[in-house]
Amino acid sequence: MNRKGFTLAELLVAISIIAILSIIIVPTALKSLGKNNARLCKTLRDNIVGATKVYVNNNRNSLDFSCGEEKEIPLSTLFDSGSLTGSTINPYNEEDLSNTSVIVIYDCDTKNFNYKYDIECE
Repeated sequence: MNRKGFTLAELLVAISIIAILSIIIVPTALKSLGKNNARLCKTLRDNIVGATKVYVNNNRNSLDFSCGEEKEIPLSTLFDSGSLTGSTINPYNEEDLSNTSVIVIYDCDTKNFNYKYDIECE
């Protein structure tokens, strides 16, 4: 008997195996992608806070903080000063963060600045 090609049963077995593998692999890959975006978002948040720290340190005298006072530092100010460069698109939800601000609070007891910047990363 001269056979050319596959039988229907062989094709169905091959398609079934591929389907089962894709059911296992696709959700795992999507979950991994979501975790990477969350990590990128947290890194962006840390970079923005770091740029704010540089800006506040360089402009401490002109900002004139009082004890416990909160000041908003817009991201546009950080860009203008050169403290922050790059994209401000949240990789987690693709929100543009360029119109947001970092809140800086001066603590007189410790003589330190505290920074608040909350973005959705999870």
